[in-house]
Amino acid sequence: MEKVVTIIGGIVGLIVSIYGAALYIDNEVNDVVEKRLQPYEKFAIANSISGEKAIESYDFVLDRLSKQNVDELMLISIVESYLAEVADNDYPHKYTHKINKVLKLIGHDVPLTASMSNSLGWFYLSTDELKSANKFFTKSLSLYRQNEVDESASSYNGLFISHLASNEIEKAIEFHDKAWELDYESYNPNTVLSSPLGKSEWSKILFKVYPTLERNYEKFVKYTVRVYDLKAKERIKVKKVDVEVLNVSIE
Repeated sequence: MEKVVTIIGGIVGLIVSIYGAALYIDNEVNDVVEKRLQPYEKFAIANSISGEKAIESYDFVLDRLSKQNVDELMLISIVESYLAEVADNDYPHKYTHKINKVLKLIGHDVPLTASMSNSLGWFYLSTDELKSANKFFTKSLSLYRQNEVDESASSYNGLFISHLASNEIEKAIEFHDKAWELDYESYNPNTVLSSPLGKSEWSKILFKVYPTLERNYEKFVKYTVRVYDLKAKERIKVKKVDVEVLNVSIE
């Protein structure tokens, strides 16, 4: 009888040991799975929100996934979203250190895309680095052309503002007209003058960063009012820059 009890006890002990081991393995597997899924969950959350929380989430995701064997397209999507969120922020200079970290990945782990380049253009424009801003806006347009995709009105608008800031008003207007041709609803004279630069927080900051920008923007507005019939009911068409009228507007 004792032998039977001993055998039964041994069997029970074995079962308990196996069950305990199974629970341990199950918990370990769950932890591994959770750790692997967490960045993707964070990415989904980041895509559904905006602002500082979104930037923090993208930073977490990129830090985790850049160390894993992740598909290049996935990394491209993360970096594009990350840079776009920083570029849209009213105070992008706060994230300079994060941008520098992302730049180390671009060209090494992920290729530079037109979208990334456009976002970097806006970032540098907002942080008083016109040379870098123009470089990335121009690169963005080049990448769009290489991929046989319509150029970005946003990049042309960035070049418009950067050239106003550097006192190249005629060139700035030419860039604005390019944006207008690509996106009539956002950049035609009526839309622009109904929502002038300087109303939003980020553009107020640009006026502070670039002392000549506000004055040159006012000259652009005067020129636009002189050249275009803003009361016209039909679609307004772009005209070649009239240097004489522009000079009168500048005076």
